[in-house]
Amino acid sequence: MQYRPNVIVRSQGVGLPAIKPFEELNWSSVSIGKSKFAVAGPCRRCQMISVDQDSAQKLKEPYATLARRMRVDGKVVFGIYLNLADKHHLTLHDIPGIRSGALIDISSG
Repeated sequence: MQYRPNVIVRSQGVGLPAIKPFEELNWSSVSIGKSKFAVAGPCRRCQMISVDQDSAQKLKEPYATLARRMRVDGKVVFGIYLNLADKHHLTLHDIPGIRSGALIDISSG
């Protein structure tokens, strides 16, 4: 399959609310460590995610499931795009880094 996510979010720990499937479509901003991001919108998906990369065989899944469950404005989507929120004051030394296990703060609405 042809998924290459940049950031995978999961909730863990006592007292943290569980993240529901596809909840990211309702997020408005995301902070990861000191880096703040604005949600730019959903990632549109094409049928290439269902093409076997070794044999070039077109498979039904996962596109068929997404097509049934994940549509926004009639388009098949999965995941969201994020834009760095405050990029106007950055220098090369300020470029934010994201590390495994970083705390994430999410705003919805």
